[in-house]
Amino acid sequence: MTVEWRTDSLQASQARIRLADGEVVGAGFLIAPDVVCTCAHVVAQVFDLPASVEEAPSGRVDLDFPLLPARPSVRASVLSWRHGGADVALLRLDAPVEGARPARLVDGTGVWGHSFRVFGYPAGADHGCWVSGTLRAEQGSGLLQMEAHLPGPRVAEGFSGSPVWDDVQDGVVGMTVAVHRGATTAYLLPSADLIDEHTLPSPCPFQGLTAFTEEDAEFFHGRESDTIRIHEAVHRRPVTLVVGPSGCGKSSLVQAGVLPRLRGEGMSVCELRPVPGAHATSILARALTDVLEPGLGEVERLTRAEELARLLATDEGILAELRGRVLARAQGTGYVLFVDQFEEYARAVPADARELFRLLSGLAGGTGTGALRIIATARPDSLDVLVTAGTSHLVSDAVQFLAPLAADDLRRAVTAPVDAVPGLWFEPGLPERIVADAGDEPGRMPLVQFTLTELWQRRSRSMLTHAAYDDLGGVAGALVNYADGVYAALTREQQDLAPRLFAQLARPGDNDAFVRRPARTADLAPELVELVRELAPGKLLVLSHAPGGAGQEEIVDLAHEALTGLWPLLHGWLVESRDFRAWQEQLRADLHRWQARKSDSARLLSGVDLAEADRRLARHRKDVSAEEYAYIQLSRHHSRRRIRVRRAAIGALALLTVISLVLAFSTWQGLQRAERQLRLQAANLLAQASADHPADDPATALQLALAAWNARQTPATRQALLTQYVRGQDLLGSYPSVWRGQANDLVATPDGRVLVLRSTLGGNQPVYTAVTGAVHGKPRARELRDAPKGLVQWNALSPDGRFFAVTAAGAVHMWRLDGSPDPVLLPLARQPATVSRATLDFSSDSRRLLLTMKNNAEESFAEAWEAESGSRIRVPEGIAPAGGADEAAFTADPNFVVTISYTPDNDKRVEIRDFRTARLRYTSTKKINLSSEVWLGAGGELLVWRDGDTEYSQPLGAVPGRRTDLFAAGGIMDGTSRYHPLPRNSGNRSDAGQYDEETLVDLSTGESYHARIPRAHELSDPGLAAVPHHDGGLVVLAPLGTALMVVRAEKDTGGPFPAVNDAAFRLSPDGRFLAIADEQSLQVVDSGGTRRQSVPLPPLGDNYFPHVTPTWTADSQWVVLWTTQGNLLAAYPARDLRDRVPLDDVLPGVKALVSDGDRGLQGGEVERVVALEGSEVALSTVDGHLARVDAASAALLTRPFLAQSAPWTGPRHIGEVFIKGHLVARPQHPGQVAVVTRSSMGPGQILLWDLRTPRHIATLSGHAVSSPTGYDREPERPPLVFDESGSRLAVQNTGGVVRVWDVDGQKQLAGSASVSTSHALIGIGKGDRVVSYEEGEVTIHDLTDASNSDTLHVLGQPAEHMRGEHLTVVMRDGDETFRLRELTFDLRPEVQFRTLCAVAGRDYTETERELLPDGTPAQPPCA
Repeated sequence: MTVEWRTDSLQASQARIRLADGEVVGAGFLIAPDVVCTCAHVVAQVFDLPASVEEAPSGRVDLDFPLLPARPSVRASVLSWRHGGADVALLRLDAPVEGARPARLVDGTGVWGHSFRVFGYPAGADHGCWVSGTLRAEQGSGLLQMEAHLPGPRVAEGFSGSPVWDDVQDGVVGMTVAVHRGATTAYLLPSADLIDEHTLPSPCPFQGLTAFTEEDAEFFHGRESDTIRIHEAVHRRPVTLVVGPSGCGKSSLVQAGVLPRLRGEGMSVCELRPVPGAHATSILARALTDVLEPGLGEVERLTRAEELARLLATDEGILAELRGRVLARAQGTGYVLFVDQFEEYARAVPADARELFRLLSGLAGGTGTGALRIIATARPDSLDVLVTAGTSHLVSDAVQFLAPLAADDLRRAVTAPVDAVPGLWFEPGLPERIVADAGDEPGRMPLVQFTLTELWQRRSRSMLTHAAYDDLGGVAGALVNYADGVYAALTREQQDLAPRLFAQLARPGDNDAFVRRPARTADLAPELVELVRELAPGKLLVLSHAPGGAGQEEIVDLAHEALTGLWPLLHGWLVESRDFRAWQEQLRADLHRWQARKSDSARLLSGVDLAEADRRLARHRKDVSAEEYAYIQLSRHHSRRRIRVRRAAIGALALLTVISLVLAFSTWQGLQRAERQLRLQAANLLAQASADHPADDPATALQLALAAWNARQTPATRQALLTQYVRGQDLLGSYPSVWRGQANDLVATPDGRVLVLRSTLGGNQPVYTAVTGAVHGKPRARELRDAPKGLVQWNALSPDGRFFAVTAAGAVHMWRLDGSPDPVLLPLARQPATVSRATLDFSSDSRRLLLTMKNNAEESFAEAWEAESGSRIRVPEGIAPAGGADEAAFTADPNFVVTISYTPDNDKRVEIRDFRTARLRYTSTKKINLSSEVWLGAGGELLVWRDGDTEYSQPLGAVPGRRTDLFAAGGIMDGTSRYHPLPRNSGNRSDAGQYDEETLVDLSTGESYHARIPRAHELSDPGLAAVPHHDGGLVVLAPLGTALMVVRAEKDTGGPFPAVNDAAFRLSPDGRFLAIADEQSLQVVDSGGTRRQSVPLPPLGDNYFPHVTPTWTADSQWVVLWTTQGNLLAAYPARDLRDRVPLDDVLPGVKALVSDGDRGLQGGEVERVVALEGSEVALSTVDGHLARVDAASAALLTRPFLAQSAPWTGPRHIGEVFIKGHLVARPQHPGQVAVVTRSSMGPGQILLWDLRTPRHIATLSGHAVSSPTGYDREPERPPLVFDESGSRLAVQNTGGVVRVWDVDGQKQLAGSASVSTSHALIGIGKGDRVVSYEEGEVTIHDLTDASNSDTLHVLGQPAEHMRGEHLTVVMRDGDETFRLRELTFDLRPEVQFRTLCAVAGRDYTETERELLPDGTPAQPPCA
């Protein structure tokens, strides 16, 4: 049945519970047509059982409906008993009661101050009485308090089970369950606790992608006016054609809107679905046979239908007779035949469709009770089939067009079905999100219905939630999942055609985006049109007609533009076809210009353009429309004619041409040289302009660098590009001149959809600018008018992004960001002379605005307003602490406020109070000192603590929730106040590179993220805003000057790791583990920081400088510990450090050398250890011996042998040693190493050995090899490094010169690079390039041209070696605990250019064009 929500439904739902003798014991009310809700203790009283009885009684309960005429009585049985422990019983009626209607249940939260009424049966008033009063708020027991108005009756015994009607929400807010004897106070159980979904499951009020039927009429909303219009048309005309585009809801309107009304008037209804393949007469005959002779068997029914079909085909007069027979069968005021999906039949068999329409038109007719009416649904293209000379007047009269739902109607279509289901709710704000996300797309209603159905399936405690909506990915996300299913259902041939079809329905947009483009079916290949017909019924595509004109032009369109970006399959197709589609769009533009110029031949294609058209045509002939093909052909014919004319002229002017060519060639050469020189000059000027551009305009600096590289590839432009690449590697977008003035503050909504920037112009005049669309790559700015002048200290942005408020000059200025740019002034009731501290905050539901203030006398003030209306809200005394609040905000529950204030002892007290009553729900006092502090985060939804070395957060509602440990915490927060950026220092701030490696800690989850943010360190920091991204990372919105930089932040996976003083750290080659070693212990931590192992190390004795050094094996399975100028200690498996393998006895005699107490060097001590293959390591000793050891088995695979002709005999006292030997493994050459011994450094001899044999391969003799000095905790980098193939070796020689060897050819390559002695070699790049590092600066040296070197500024230490053209930098942040991050830079400029263009490619602004020197290409740099 259809539920009608009216205010009198309270009376129509009221039930009275009686004993068998008729005595009234309580009340109840209908929540479903045959289900009554009452108190369990009332039912227990009926059966003379204790009020707290746990088992449901099995007898019958007598009740009646006293406010209905005749007070009908009925009996009921217990359906549900005390579900969830609540005092609730649901009773199933033996039969529904005529005239009784269920009451509408409404939300029982946030009802403070709402007026109510309730009807009950106190002693002596068996006929009942009404009580009115005011609702309060929930108590600790979960019951909601209500106060009766005096003078007047009070809620007393006998009201148990009565529904409490909320006059504000027009519905039942809960059920009366308890009273205070003799007082005006009573209690109700909120409506959310009344429904037992296990025994009374809520029906799904949504239809997914199927149409609504008559059975779903109670859930069909939003088309009320269309329903009335179509209903009236049916009564006026014999035939009604409901016509509209695919997906607009034609079938649902008729089935759930119109047909129930007609049945309600007594008309009989029959439905007909024509199927292609059956003749029109057969379709109608079968439908009429079912109506006229419903009891026939299958064979006889088919026989009678064939006979009737022959009559329909031959006897024109049979239709009137059949109409009379059908009406005779009708049980009322007429008959309706509904023909659904008529367009499918019309498309497949047009002639039969015209015949069926003629038959239906002849069958329809009559007036009043003798009327037979036809209703059919069709798309506009069906009209082309139906209109003939004989039917045009019928079609013209019959058509009723159906437009897509307007926004208000769509919102009702979303919310009203939920209102119709008892106990089903939307989380506040969710319907608005759904309507906004649906947009104005054609065919959106099925997509919205599908999303709503998925939300219902994922409901939480009968609530449709934002979390579930986010999991779905919104309307667009649900659509993507459906699109994959539609594609999978296609045949292989159709799947092969799909990329071609969808490529025609989108055109390339900005950057990597695509824009939906409607296409005429006439422009598509026939096989693609057939695929369109196949896909359109599935709502993936929408077929419609072009607006205006005769409406004959059929248009096909994507159902939703979000498909182009969110459906991976489609996006891949579009990327693959981007080049062709960009060319085709340009061709169409040329064609339209040619047509607009009345076929001016000068607008035809020629030269390169014509050649390109021929090339494209050869590959994509089927995807070029007939009109486009004709344009290309005409251009070709015209070009040939011009060629013939030109040849004749050339023949006549041949002699003159020869003469002029000589002169022209000389001139042309000069012009070409001048043009190249001008382009070169422009490129270098642009590169210099990029470097010199103010740091507060990074978007323009980046654009100039791209322009420089695009103009000419020179060393200067390569350096400019590299600088911007390092600075902007994590960019998602770069937008110049978004607002006026220098940005100095921002606030943002939690989802980043809205951010408000404060900037300042001359004279410190503040300007507020609201920016939307930034997270989606399309920022739109709107400057807010009438910003208060002077000092503005506090502001707030509502979580839904609709309101922004600031305090100034004795008032609050509030803007409605989705409305007028002018503010509303909210005057203060009190005007304190001086305000020392104030807070401004919107509630989590964005409905309220709270201002707290304190003056110099420590007096406290608080005011509040309704955000929507601006009306003042009474704030109870005590909301703000007596001495004033240092911080104050609404918690995640909009009915509670949290404050932080100072105590007389200068400690901090945290209080949570009920905003409606000021009742204290939680308090805690925290001693404050240098290591302990407390702050509010997430706009009051989080409490952030620092307690010594422990940092954690707690979610806030009515009370604090569970603790979440944090990697770091502090009072500095981002613009959403949900993330804490770590303080900047020399470890994460690059002044030279003008960027920060930012670490952001999620204060809710404890997870951390990192991003590289362009900065101008000389300017004030306006902060940043971080919001979640769909890929699991963050999007960071970083204002800088007048530019907005949008940056990707990745989730940290390494650490946090414990800091150990004076320890050595080593990452495993695969990056999965970190080894931390000092003289006392070895720790191994997995890269996520979740599994830590630690083992103590045995005492090392009293030898000199016993530095313990960890070395990983190449397979990342073992950590080998050894001491510098000492011995191997042991190997530890990463899986379990307890399975230690001792190695101190592997080298004969070395153990005795390092343990005899002699502080001098003996020569056999271990000097270097490097990984070979698997678990093997190589080592070198002080005196020049080499050996090979298997760390896993402690096997000595190659016994120590002398790598040189004689052992080293230099200084033996450690303090006198200034040189050390070096050992490196040769990549891609198993068992091979390069060694420089202490003896061979001076002569410049590099010894190549194969340790497996062992075999001396070669000696590379050159200049003396440089040796880093000192006794740092971390071993210095060797002065030699291989490329990744092991074929080239870079060597740092004394005097700061780097040279490169061809190892296999045993010859030194031409060229060299000059470096300081403090530079460390990193690797060898492609070509003649060597990479070195010093103090945050990586230099890429060109061995053939010293002036052709590039520099990049990095934070952190480069990794052990480069991989190809990729440089990896390991960065560490944090003090007590730290994280390690690997940052990779691609050193190829062409890749850098493509990377930056992909995220920041755009046209020049007018200001930027003024900066371009002569010779700069006119087109955008990334075009």
